[in-house]
Amino acid sequence: MSVLPKHRRMDSVDILAPDREAMGSWRDLGSQFVFFLIVYASFSTFVVLSHRFFSNQVLKATKKDKQYWLQRLAVKLLGSPGEVADKHVARNQPILYLLLNLVQFCASVTVAAMWISKSYTLAPPSGVEKLTAFCLCSYFALHGLLEQFRNEWRISECYKVNTIMDVLSCTSLLVALIHQDGWLSLGYLRAYNAYISLVRLVRATQKLSDFQTACLLTFFKFVTLMTISAATMFLVEALGDMDLFDESTLRTHNGKGKPISFFIMLYYSFVSISTVGYGDIYPESGLGRIVAIIMIFGGIIFFSKETSRMLELSSLLTNGQGTYRSSKGHVIVTGGAVDNQNLHVFGPFVEELCHPSRGRERPQILLVSSQLVSTEVRRKLLKQWWATDFIRFLQGSLVRLEDMKRTSLATAKRVYIIGDMDAEDHRSEDEKNLATAVVVRNVFPHIDLKVLLLRRNSKKLGAALGLPPFVCYSNQNLEGLLLINHCRAPGIPTILSNMIKQDPILYSKDKSDHNYDYVEGLKLEIHGVLLKPSLLGLTFTQLAFELYSRWEIVLIGLMTRSGFHCSCDSREQTNKSTIAYLLPRDKSNLDFVSRRTSDWDGEYCENLESFLEKRRKMKAAANQLIAKSKMDFHGIPSFRSEPIARKKLSQGLEVSVDHRVQTNIIILCHSNRQWEVVHVIARNIRQMQTTFQINVLLLCPYEAPEDLRNKHKWVKFEVGEPTSIGDLTTKAKVGEASRIIILSEPQSASSNNRMMQDQKVIFVTSILEQEFKRIGRSVPVVVTFNEGPSHKLLPGQFEEARLDTNCYHLRSGQIVLVRDLLRVLAATYYTPGVLDVLMTVLGSGENSSQALWSLHPYKYAGKTFAEMYMGCLKSGTVCFAIYRRPENGKRIPFVWTLPPGDTILKSDDLVYVMASKDYILEHRMVDVRQISTRKIQRAVRKWLKRKGYAGGKGGGARQGEAPLGYKGYLSR
Repeated sequence: MSVLPKHRRMDSVDILAPDREAMGSWRDLGSQFVFFLIVYASFSTFVVLSHRFFSNQVLKATKKDKQYWLQRLAVKLLGSPGEVADKHVARNQPILYLLLNLVQFCASVTVAAMWISKSYTLAPPSGVEKLTAFCLCSYFALHGLLEQFRNEWRISECYKVNTIMDVLSCTSLLVALIHQDGWLSLGYLRAYNAYISLVRLVRATQKLSDFQTACLLTFFKFVTLMTISAATMFLVEALGDMDLFDESTLRTHNGKGKPISFFIMLYYSFVSISTVGYGDIYPESGLGRIVAIIMIFGGIIFFSKETSRMLELSSLLTNGQGTYRSSKGHVIVTGGAVDNQNLHVFGPFVEELCHPSRGRERPQILLVSSQLVSTEVRRKLLKQWWATDFIRFLQGSLVRLEDMKRTSLATAKRVYIIGDMDAEDHRSEDEKNLATAVVVRNVFPHIDLKVLLLRRNSKKLGAALGLPPFVCYSNQNLEGLLLINHCRAPGIPTILSNMIKQDPILYSKDKSDHNYDYVEGLKLEIHGVLLKPSLLGLTFTQLAFELYSRWEIVLIGLMTRSGFHCSCDSREQTNKSTIAYLLPRDKSNLDFVSRRTSDWDGEYCENLESFLEKRRKMKAAANQLIAKSKMDFHGIPSFRSEPIARKKLSQGLEVSVDHRVQTNIIILCHSNRQWEVVHVIARNIRQMQTTFQINVLLLCPYEAPEDLRNKHKWVKFEVGEPTSIGDLTTKAKVGEASRIIILSEPQSASSNNRMMQDQKVIFVTSILEQEFKRIGRSVPVVVTFNEGPSHKLLPGQFEEARLDTNCYHLRSGQIVLVRDLLRVLAATYYTPGVLDVLMTVLGSGENSSQALWSLHPYKYAGKTFAEMYMGCLKSGTVCFAIYRRPENGKRIPFVWTLPPGDTILKSDDLVYVMASKDYILEHRMVDVRQISTRKIQRAVRKWLKRKGYAGGKGGGARQGEAPLGYKGYLSR
């Protein structure tokens, strides 16, 4: 064995030897690394303390005008948070953001170039170079602090590679130049920071096409990789071996050959087997050459075979044919939506489940489909930067035992079975998903299972198959409840979405106060906790008063052994097993009220089982009572007392009116696949009849089924085209309506352009706009969309929507996205029971004695929200949010979820309250009986004139203001 002559080492006799001391040694690099650890630990501690300081409750208790000044300053000067700006296409970034990244790029390139030049001159650093390096490092430190400020001092930002490289390169450079008086450091790592700054600049400017951007970034990524690799090799070779690699060598040929050792031979084996063959080491003996030949052939066979096996395994995993193993537990998502690869259905659900705002609680998601997942679906689903590490695909079916083993179903935390909303036959779709649920439940009885069905009646089939009621949910039932509750109180879909859905902070071009107020409500979320011992033994009202007065936390509901309670009338006291669902303004305040325990899920399951057992006994007793009496199938006698209420209107004006005032609600339907939604709307309108008489008219091109007509004989069914102005004016009489609901047309799953399914809604909206202008009347309209971008195509009345395409449909509450309803189901993973609380709030739960309503503040106008909250608690109601008209002249109102306690209520605000129907009868503007309709109208006109509405017409605008259009939100 022979070794070629080595190149001269840097420590040999050389003309550059006097400059050898300016390079440094391994000991110097070790000192630099220790100093880096100290600085990095100090920096992380500073970020943690800053995060706690800026999220402190003291800042949130300041006046409203100064409450968001830090947040506004960061957005205005530095742009949106890093998660939005760095990974997504960040448009319209401030000039300062672009300038800072441009200077960062130039400065980083300068530091890397200085390091490369020093590798040739080897001269000690001069005074000018030290001053330049100090100034550049100072700028790097300032830029790093500004980045943390822009990202709201998140602790996760400290662990990013960009931050670590930034601190490591700066500390190493400063120690080498100033303390050690040398130049050899890790300053060349600034090449990586230069690349990151270039990526931000390219994405923010958007001056190049996608192909040009990809080519440019790939080129600079290659240059960065080669620069760091070459500099690292130079550093290692220039400093030589450390003491760790000092070894004894053996010379071949009786001491006359070249030295060899195990490490040298290990290096030669790697080079030979990989067929690279540098030639610096080669065998000299004959037997050594034979072994080398065997090693080369063995290496070729080994690499070929293993590469083929790895490619085959990669292909199987890509096609979903492999096996998934998880040690921490995972979430399985399957059903018709996944089998049909309908990304528009299960996409929002998966996005909400693994959204980065969930932090470390995010689970691994396994999508199980009976078909091979297409490349297009994979690309769209994994295009988000935070989805790559949390989503896996597997081809199979949960009705087969071998696929249950492949999916590790036994260790799964939860299984979601989602039906395909675009299926042609909803009944067969539900039956197929129920069959899967039954098989999974039979094999693993204790597994946590959730099934999203399409038809409301399918829940009865699930109960007949042995599935518990809390397992199955109906999408059409939830959609219908949201629509009818919007008719009762505009904006209810928005407030409920804000309390459950996790939305990113979407900053629009509109920097007015009302947009920040709305965004502040997006950060809120319902949390389920076990109460501390000091809060036990309290009733619902007492607990609600204690939570809000001390920590500004709103009590949404309680879960006990008897079920869910969202009513102040409940006299049941809290105990150790009571789960409280709370809506805090500051999440950190939950530490003061929650009991830290790992038995949360256990208490929830025990409460649920106890409630189901109690309900079964109550139903059995009710069936026996019905069999012995002459009650109807609802258990309600044939007689019913008429409620009577009296209320002083405005400033002492007492009005007595007939509470059965006619209110017309028109439903415009385009398809014969939406009868279940119509049934839910009509059923819940029937429950509102105790408050006022409601006339419902359905206009649809298809004849309604006979069973639907028999169930709702009080609903008028008209056959006509909603897109025909003649049918809208003559058959539907839209000019006399008080509310109009427009249902979007379902589309077949085979359709390529899914936005076309919303075109009829846009068409009908345009017709209604012109009709309302002609008759000079305003009618509130709520529309449903299947795709979010569809609202950009609305007519001129929605002109303000185009100014803020991100937040409009959520902020105003007048547009309901059907696909967003699936996000509610994803919230049940983090807060079990939150969907049942939602159903109770909407008035469809087991203990739904109260419902959400919108009322004018009356005597609380000019007072704070906290004063009204405390006053309403004494009356048995709970306030949640307000519906406010902006002060900057815009006509579109917005929902402000849980405003600060010092917010001043205006006379034209609407306040959302959880109240009983009797309370609404007593506190609505005109609700008392025994007076003629003409006197009612005169009283209402007088009240409207006093409020400043022209001519006393509720549908018009205030004097001196532009017309409200058909989006007026007067409470009726």
